[in-house]
Amino acid sequence: MTIEQKVDEVLMIVRDERELMRKEREFMHEERGFMREERMLNNSHFSQLSAGLDDVRKDVKDLKVGLATVDTKIDRVYDSLSQDIQIFAEDLHQVKRRVTRLEKKALS
Repeated sequence: MTIEQKVDEVLMIVRDERELMRKEREFMHEERGFMREERMLNNSHFSQLSAGLDDVRKDVKDLKVGLATVDTKIDRVYDSLSQDIQIFAEDLHQVKRRVTRLEKKALS
């Protein structure tokens, strides 16, 4: 192999290497662009998820307030019914005593 052929071979290797380096730079540039785009999409999705989570938290809070209101109403109704039952029981007891007295009078 002549010196000229060796020089041509080295020049071809250098050109190939330069072309490879150029392609690698282009690839890295494209990759950065894809990463940037992916980051933007991820940020958008996280924002949507965060907004949805905020809505769910608000709904849960509203439900808790609603349940507390219902619980309070149930307590009031229960207390009222308990008082009514107590009064009814006392009235029933008095009626029973009167019936017993009347039965005793009727038997005597």
